[in-house]
Amino acid sequence: RKTRSCAECRRRRIRCDGEQIPCAQCVYYQVPERCHYPQRQYRRVTTVKAYENLSDAYNTVHRILQRLFPGLGIQYLDTLSREELISLISPQPITESAQAEAGQISEPAATEILLSFEGSRTREFIWDERFDDGNQQRGAGIDDVNGITALFDTDSGRSYLGISSVPAILHVMAYTSPHLSYAIQTTKMAANQDLTNAPLLDLPLLFSQGSCPPSCRPQVTNETALIDAYFQFLHPVLPMVDEADFRQCYTHGGRTDLARGPWLALLNMVLAFGYISCNDDRKAGHLYFSHRALEHMGVSCFGVGHLYMLQALILFGGWYLHFLNKPNMANAVLGAAHRMALAMGLHRETPLDRMTSANNQWMAGVRTRTWWCLFCLDTWSGTTLGRPPCHVPGTAGLNEASALRRGFLNYGAISMNASVTFSIIAARIQGHIAKTPLIPPATLKQFDNELLNWHENHRLVFRGDCEPNGDISLAALLIEYRYLNTRMLLHRPSLLVQCVKAGNVDSEMTSFANTCCCVAKKTVDTIAKTWYPNQLLSWKASWFLFQACLVLLLRLLSTSISPFEAKELEDYITRSMDLFTKMYPWRTALKQGQDLIQ
Repeated sequence: RKTRSCAECRRRRIRCDGEQIPCAQCVYYQVPERCHYPQRQYRRVTTVKAYENLSDAYNTVHRILQRLFPGLGIQYLDTLSREELISLISPQPITESAQAEAGQISEPAATEILLSFEGSRTREFIWDERFDDGNQQRGAGIDDVNGITALFDTDSGRSYLGISSVPAILHVMAYTSPHLSYAIQTTKMAANQDLTNAPLLDLPLLFSQGSCPPSCRPQVTNETALIDAYFQFLHPVLPMVDEADFRQCYTHGGRTDLARGPWLALLNMVLAFGYISCNDDRKAGHLYFSHRALEHMGVSCFGVGHLYMLQALILFGGWYLHFLNKPNMANAVLGAAHRMALAMGLHRETPLDRMTSANNQWMAGVRTRTWWCLFCLDTWSGTTLGRPPCHVPGTAGLNEASALRRGFLNYGAISMNASVTFSIIAARIQGHIAKTPLIPPATLKQFDNELLNWHENHRLVFRGDCEPNGDISLAALLIEYRYLNTRMLLHRPSLLVQCVKAGNVDSEMTSFANTCCCVAKKTVDTIAKTWYPNQLLSWKASWFLFQACLVLLLRLLSTSISPFEAKELEDYITRSMDLFTKMYPWRTALKQGQDLIQ
């Protein structure tokens, strides 16, 4: 039945006569067009008994579907017509040709299984990662990169994530062990409750001109120390900014010409990462510097074709927004930076005969490093999101990685060359996985051999006798972690298929699944041996450790493992949980993933 007070009177919280349309109050306030009487909506409270009945009904339907369509996911079955479903369960005569083709059916079926766990290709993806007064980020525990918060959501608020993403492996866990769906959902609800009770952070408005909240302002600001921290920790990972030019410009008070805006944007992004490098996660002073950078990085900044502005956007979209767990906004900014780099001609290699002067050689080197840093960040950001990079090298005439080897090979050049050659392989792998989640065995072996050869050829970069906080130490550790993570994700689809089919796969796929688990164990061992307290390192190490834990946990849920292997997997997961506890002060966003694994 309808309500006895109109919607406008209820909004104003005043008494309504409830006798006519418009009511007397709406006529008095001169809003008769807003007067209407909505239908009363009864609140439905789900009881524990109703939830149990619904869960039992779901499990019953799931068992029946598995008897009728073994090995096929619900998402895949939903795309079939009635006739196609009937044909799947109808008995067909077995002929010699059918027997000959039996060995060829397994791969397409496995591919369809993986596609059913990918993000839907027909739904509309809507998300909101803005910083504004009505949608402020609560605490540092939000981790949308993981996709945990949107795992079982059917409404808006999530983006497309491929087979390499976290939701894909979590869906397989829920598929093989339906009781985990309730456990994951309970963890998610508890995390959301914690975020609701957490105090709001005074985050700056992105692309705005508002004032920075006082709570974000660092108490002591030694900009020189922050610049030193940036070039000590982050610069060896991304040797994009020319250190000599940057320090000289800073010493002389910055730029006063038309490049002042781009210079201030780059300067404050450098200060923001310098602050992150030498503080733990409980201090949010980097927000102060990022807000100062954003004062010069509005939408109009995309019309400023200056190298400083491009480098500031690369740092902002390639690292900083990912640090704040806003991957979709980060990809959008990085995509715009990619187009800006194309407009500036950074993708074209400078001929040797045109680099006659030292200044030309210097500028060509900066442009080349900026282009390849953009490519590396784009590749790294899409690895665990299941999205291909914007650009795959190999096109004739483009700026090739060989240009990086010109000139003096310092630590930054060695790190840059290692990152680029690795990212080229990783980008090709991502491109294949984006086309089909199950890479053919021959191609998979080729990719794996390329990764192994790359690791062997660049072994000098990963020397274990480096000082814990040396110039190349952080860069070497991060590229080592990425190498292990890429090898693990390359073989992970085979593990997913093996778990879905309950071990009923061929020996080759079993070998790939075992390799995935071995690399996951190697990841845990490497991080446990090499991690040291640093926020940048903890940010990446905790994420790669979380990826390895999910693989080990999925393997542990398998029914085909021996008690000895189960005990070994439990030990590795326990070690990982101990590492998470040590890393927590340096990366509080890992709490949600830690609770999920626990």
